[in-house]
Amino acid sequence: EEVLEKIRELSKSQKIIIGDPDRFDVMGADKEKGAFLPRLYFITTSLLGNQDCHNIEAFGPVSTIMPYQDIEEAVALANLGKGSLVSSMVTYDDELARQYVLAAANMHGRILILNRDCAKESTGHGSPMPMLIHGGPGTCRRR
Repeated sequence: EEVLEKIRELSKSQKIIIGDPDRFDVMGADKEKGAFLPRLYFITTSLLGNQDCHNIEAFGPVSTIMPYQDIEEAVALANLGKGSLVSSMVTYDDELARQYVLAAANMHGRILILNRDCAKESTGHGSPMPMLIHGGPGTCRRR
């Protein structure tokens, strides 16, 4: 119910473009005997004006697509979250990746850079990294 409430909140300021929380099928289980949701994708067009997609965490299979014009706008959008455990950048342009990392590192606990050469072997953010202290920006100083 909490995730559904967050989805309703997000729906006030952005549009669902993929998925319907009220109409979906479940394979191999009874939808009425569990906590199931389809993947949901929102899109926002009020990029820097819509803070909901940065301030409301649904903690479900929920994502917001935020189109951007250039690296500066991408960094501004990523940093509006005011501290994330992880961020990803997918590019084959090493200079663009460098610019993103330098501008966004202070707001993200870990930044995953992928390109077409390494993406197929990546385990993503789920990689166990026992030497890292998780918790987002600012927590790396705690020991």
